[in-house]
Amino acid sequence: MNAARRHILSTIRTSLGRTELNEERRAALEKRLKKPVSNVIPARGQGPRNALAERFVTEACEVDATSERIGDISDIPAAVMRYLMVSKGFAAPQNIKAAPQSSLKGLPWSKHSDIKIAFGAASPDDTVSLAVANAGVAETGTLVMASSPTCPISLHFLAEVQIIVVAARDIVGSYEEVWKLLRSQNEQDPFMPRSINLITGPSRTADIEQTLLLGAHGPKNLHILVLGDG
Repeated sequence: MNAARRHILSTIRTSLGRTELNEERRAALEKRLKKPVSNVIPARGQGPRNALAERFVTEACEVDATSERIGDISDIPAAVMRYLMVSKGFAAPQNIKAAPQSSLKGLPWSKHSDIKIAFGAASPDDTVSLAVANAGVAETGTLVMASSPTCPISLHFLAEVQIIVVAARDIVGSYEEVWKLLRSQNEQDPFMPRSINLITGPSRTADIEQTLLLGAHGPKNLHILVLGDG
């Protein structure tokens, strides 16, 4: 822990009227952090891997997302074009702002001349964003996006259309399992990501006269590419 972080935590501790942890309390907390106890897992968050992937797709579509199953990571560019041009009726060439994730940057985008792809954080002018999720939650059809230099959070808020890839093997049953997965993905880092965005369908609100409005605080359209069979 660096000096700045230690100073911040010390200031918070003092404002709460707390003192430094004694060794017994510190040991108990470290044990709990290393072996966290799961809470209740609902029935629809349980089942074999292939059933969880199917449930994830069903729940995501219930909240106005669309989806497609693809067999190989190299199928992503073609699947992106199918969605944009067939489902959305967009004209070519189509500009896409993608997360600078190695799994996306290594794809054969040059074979698809209708796609003009750039990697990095989204700007207000970007209409389509693309990223790979850390996980999916079958219980609610939710995508889990951990912030990082290779997955800027602006991709989840600025574009009107968001396309997210999630591997079927990364679809878990419940939120409790998400935290286990994120811990395993960050084993070399003692700290969790700065922020974690949980995306369940397109952005929406019904604050005004209980009328549902899509795209209120982020993407109006969410398309999910489920990769593999788990």
